This record gives sequence, C-alpha cells and structure tokens, in this order.
Amino acid sequence: MRKETHLGFQFKSAYFSVFVEFGTDLQFFRGEDKRYLCPVCDYSSLALTNVKRHVLTHTGVYPYKCALCGKGFRQKRDLDSHRMKHSGERPFKCHVCPKSFTRKEVLKTHMISHFRNDSLS
Repeated sequence: MRKETHLGFQFKSAYFSVFVEFGTDLQFFRGEDKRYLCPVCDYSSLALTNVKRHVLTHTGVYPYKCALCGKGFRQKRDLDSHRMKHSGERPFKCHVCPKSFTRKEVLKTHMISHFRNDSLS
C-alpha cells in the first residue's frame, strides 16, 4: 500500500470507505504522463472513471448486490451478467457452434478460438 503521495500526506483505507459511502471527492492527481493515479497503489489510467472504479478494490465495498443470492459486485455489468446465471439466459450466441454466453466479450474471445483452429488446419 502506498503510504505517501507526491504531496506528502498519508492515505488510509478509512478514507476510501468515506469516499464510497459519502461521496467525498478524492483527488486523483495526474502524473507526468497525464495519467490519473490511484492514491493507494501503482495503478494509473488515462480515464478518471477507471481509477475511481479501481479504488473500490482497496475498500472491500461491493455496491451492486444480487437480490436473489446476496453476492456483491463492484460493477453493474458484472451484476447483470451474474443475474443471467440465475435465469439461464445466454444472449450472446456463437454462429459457428452451439455455444452461448452471458457476456459479449466472452463470445468475442471464443470466436478467436474458431479462427485459430481454422488457421492451424
């Protein structure tokens, strides 16, 4: 855990729970390469929203809860995908084989495997 920032003050995990619970605006300073920096670790991103989402990994807070089983998620898209596991819905279907998926990005990765298999033949 990073104890000092370039401003010289210390961050503790208690600050992040305040940020999450009360919406206190933490400062995410840009480094020399114009990337926003996580105040706790070495993570950085060009997008401030990515760093704010990342900060949740240091808090243990999961703001999106499944109403059926209580499992928590940091991102709404992960909760939406999880709900499909309860319903059995798999809207992203492969056009090459009978497989289907709950997330579009998983289907894209799967499709690459078909193209690799074709090129190896």
